[in-house]
Amino acid sequence: MIQSASAVFRLDNENSGFSFRRASYYYKDDGERARDVSRLVGIRITLSAYGVATRSNMLELILQCAIGLVLLGFASSLTDYYMCNICDDARFFRKYKIEDSEDFSDLAERLQNLDPEKQRYMLQEKRHRQAVAAKLNKGIRKRR
Repeated sequence: MIQSASAVFRLDNENSGFSFRRASYYYKDDGERARDVSRLVGIRITLSAYGVATRSNMLELILQCAIGLVLLGFASSLTDYYMCNICDDARFFRKYKIEDSEDFSDLAERLQNLDPEKQRYMLQEKRHRQAVAAKLNKGIRKRR
């Protein structure tokens, strides 16, 4: 028989949470480099469970793991339903949930057909990004 207790409490004040910014870089049709910055905001939920286990059962363990995996899948469906049907701005979420993108099936062919100047420019940009990333990683390793 397993006896357990769980407690839920806030670790932060009411105004805090997660706030990230992520940038994606790309080139416009005229060759100019551009970026889009996305702001991601969320909350942290910490669950703590404690108790005393007197007997373990493999069947119960498998059942609990299966239920946990099902609930993880169900959580995304429930969130989508709430955002697209119940929320005040549901029509906006419904509109932007699925966006059509251009067809990239011929991307390799299009890259091969670029003029040599554009290929050199893209290669220089790639090497520059790799050099910057290497410097940042080296600086992080030195601080540790």
